[in-house]
This record gives sequence, C-alpha cells and structure tokens, in this order.
Amino acid sequence: MRILIANLICLLLVVKPSLQLIDTKADVLFILDMSGSVGKDNFQTVKNTAANIAGQFTISKTHTQVGVDVFSSNVKTEIKLRSLNLIQLLKHFIKQIPYVGGGTKTYDALDHARKSSFTKKNGDRAGIQNIALVMTDGGSDNQKRTCEAARRLRAAGEGVIIFSIPIGNNVNQNEIECIEDDATFRFAAKSFGALKKPSFRQSIAKMISKVTSQG
Repeated sequence: MRILIANLICLLLVVKPSLQLIDTKADVLFILDMSGSVGKDNFQTVKNTAANIAGQFTISKTHTQVGVDVFSSNVKTEIKLRSLNLIQLLKHFIKQIPYVGGGTKTYDALDHARKSSFTKKNGDRAGIQNIALVMTDGGSDNQKRTCEAARRLRAAGEGVIIFSIPIGNNVNQNEIECIEDDATFRFAAKSFGALKKPSFRQSIAKMISKVTSQG
C-alpha cells in the first residue's frame, strides 16, 4: 500500500496547478450530501466541485487545511483536516469518495463536524478560522434538529462560519437560511450542472479568502 501511494504521489506531482493559488490560513470542511436524491452521477459532480474549490488554495499545515465529511442516513469523515497536505493528492482522494445513498440526516452531519471534524485530534488548529461548506440538494429529514445543530456548530470553539450550497429546486429555503451564517454565505446552484461553472467555484473560493483575511 505504501508503495502504491508513493507511486501515486510521484505521478500527481508532475501535474502543475494552472491557477494562482490563494495563500490564506483556514480550516475548511466540506460536508457533502450523498443521499438517494443526489444519485451517483450527480455526487461525482459534487465531489469534483469540492476538489476544484480546494485546489484553488495553498494546501499545507501552515496555510489552508481541507477535510471532507459525507452524509446520508449516516455520517462519515472521509478526509481529516490534517491528513492530506499535497494538493493533487487531496483532489484525487476527494474524487474517489464512494457514493452510498440513503436519507438526509443533515443534523447528524453538522453535529459530527462539531464533535469530531473540528477538533484538535483531527487536525483543527487554534486561532485559525473554521469554515464548513454544506452542499445539499434537498431538505433534511428533520428541519428543527438541523437548525439546532447548525446553531451549535456556529457557536463551537472559536466559531465556525457555515456556507450553504443549495442545489436545484427542491431545497428547503427556510432550512438553508438557518444553516448558513447569513445570505452572504449562500451560493445557490440552479442545477448540478451549474456547479461545473468556473465562475461559480471561484466565487466560493474568493469568499473563503475574504472572510479569512478579515479574521
């Protein structure tokens, strides 16, 4: 396994970033909906979008760290904040996350982020802005619990800024409003196809850069 990973690193190192990377300090957690309504093909688009946004930053233990949680009926941390600090390797493993399907327990994902993902044990750094990006295509299984979990996450530790990325026409608008910090941090996509637009992805990266530079 170590030889396989080493070979993969060597292969990915030859791929040079084409964009000027954003140098900022942030702990960024993608919280990706992989419920049944998303579907395997659309989930691949979601993963590609997350990988592209992450790839716009300088990834290191002294700059931006990226983690990925996925949720449906259950929640799982696929990538811890401290685990991958090589940009091409990070993007590769985001794209390899398997699709499961199931329900939409957004509230469990938000609580998991607070209790596990944004902890020192899993790579969260003191004094660095925490940002969670919730990408979902519909309402959760319980709006009240989701809103309560979002409130707890925002208040956790030194504070977590929550971005919402609602996709399509079936989202619960009231729920989205209670998840995000405010409408400034909402990046709505009319369809999964809209996630592919470079301008859409860049606008999210720029907002992350803006809020971290202000902090």
